[in-house]
Amino acid sequence: MIGSWFDIANAQGFFGAGSHRVATTALTPVSVFGLANATLQIQVAQFNARKLAEDQSVVVASFLQRINSIDRDAGAVQGVIDFLDRVVGRVGSIRANLDSATSFAVLARNGTAQSFSGLARSFNASLNALNNAAESGFDSPNLLGANGTSSFSYIATDNAATRTVAHKYLGTDYSITDSGGDRWIREGDFTKILVQIDPATGAKTGKKASVNDGLRLDSIAGNAVTFTINFKTSDAEQFTGTLSRSGLEVLDAWLYEGLETVAGRARAIDDIAAAKATLDVHRARFRAATAEATFYLGRADNQVTAFSGLIGDLTIKQAVALQEAESDAERRNTATLFNLQSAFSTRNAYLKLLASVGNDPFTRALIDINA
Repeated sequence: MIGSWFDIANAQGFFGAGSHRVATTALTPVSVFGLANATLQIQVAQFNARKLAEDQSVVVASFLQRINSIDRDAGAVQGVIDFLDRVVGRVGSIRANLDSATSFAVLARNGTAQSFSGLARSFNASLNALNNAAESGFDSPNLLGANGTSSFSYIATDNAATRTVAHKYLGTDYSITDSGGDRWIREGDFTKILVQIDPATGAKTGKKASVNDGLRLDSIAGNAVTFTINFKTSDAEQFTGTLSRSGLEVLDAWLYEGLETVAGRARAIDDIAAAKATLDVHRARFRAATAEATFYLGRADNQVTAFSGLIGDLTIKQAVALQEAESDAERRNTATLFNLQSAFSTRNAYLKLLASVGNDPFTRALIDINA
């Protein structure tokens, strides 16, 4: 920078009048006009340097924005796949528990008075495990739970189109509305109890019985049921009502006559088969959604992979763009300096031409304006 400033100053007469380089020493007189000219050219060069830095900053920012956009898209789609993978895994767990319940119903074909109770409990435990899988609270929204109603949506395509995966309750539950208008619902985390409530207030009436050993099915025809609570005690009480099912619509063992009868076991196996058919439809739907999301991730990965290969190309393009910005700045700087130097040369020519006319301040000022 010192050499460049010295060249400009010397050429423009900082060290004495003239339009060309002169030999300079420490005693060479300083020209005010030459100092002003040199200072102006240095300021122009500094301005163009700042402009170049701004142009370079714009180029770099544009490349970084493209890289970050692809990374964000890939990360978002991977999160969708992880979520749907977990849903598919839970559906698989639900099906495994249906298989388990089926096996206990089949084993009951060879059951005895001593084994029926244990088989019925195991059957119920399979349904409880099934519901635990459906009600898993790890993901939001819960696409399989009884209380979940929200669908899952995500941005899948380059044009920001939305894909939606609908909720479906894939647990199993039921309730009974008795002839008195009260409602019987299942409660409890693992060992379920059938509890009578007032549907208007939700208050419990105090009547209840364990689904494992406190309920007896007296008759069932379609959704019409007659049952007795606490049938082994003196507090036994019979009710009639209407059965309502939800989810996969598989019932506790007591509604299949404790798996003790051929008819009861047949209904259990048929209900489970229907539940599996429903489950398989939705498992295929969730798998398809996962495959679709994987496809979009593949596209994002391909973009990232291509971009990784393209980074070198983009780096070259970036370097070219920066070089173009630098060249443009150089051209602007050169053009500005040329115009200034032309003006300086014109001024000196005027001074020589008009030397015989006068060299007073007014004439010099007039020359500066014209030059």
